[in-house]
Amino acid sequence: MHNLFCKNIKKVKQQDGSILILATFIVLAISMICVSYWILIKVNTKMIFLKEKNLQTYYAALGGIEDAISEFRNGESWGVGVGFNSRWSHSSGSTYYKSNRPGSPAPLPHFSYPVTITVTVVGDPAIETLNITCQSEINTGNMEYKKTLSANVIRSLSNEVHVVNIGGID
Repeated sequence: MHNLFCKNIKKVKQQDGSILILATFIVLAISMICVSYWILIKVNTKMIFLKEKNLQTYYAALGGIEDAISEFRNGESWGVGVGFNSRWSHSSGSTYYKSNRPGSPAPLPHFSYPVTITVTVVGDPAIETLNITCQSEINTGNMEYKKTLSANVIRSLSNEVHVVNIGGID
């Protein structure tokens, strides 16, 4: 009887070790699943942030083109050396810009995030198609996001402004 009791104790001790190994593997598997989900959530959050910045730069560039077209419809000249209204700052040649960054001479109050919109106008609207290229730029401190759109604008014989197309360059 004593031998039978000793054999049962040995079996229990052997099973205690296997239960410990099984429990360790279960904890390890659960930890790996948790880390995988954490990485997945982190990647998805980064993708959402990048999508948001992409949309912000796209709509800022589209707004810059619409603003430039509105100025053109109101009869503003986009020529080099021609006096232009104070809502745009002259950069160089036929390039103008607006920004809502501190100290900017041409304010851009429509956006709640720091953005600079640069518009380059090529062509003479009295003779040919006017090509408007707009680049928006958002700087978040450690990253810079840019989007460039282009539009072709013509003035009809009845002096109406028509947008031929708007498309992305990048």
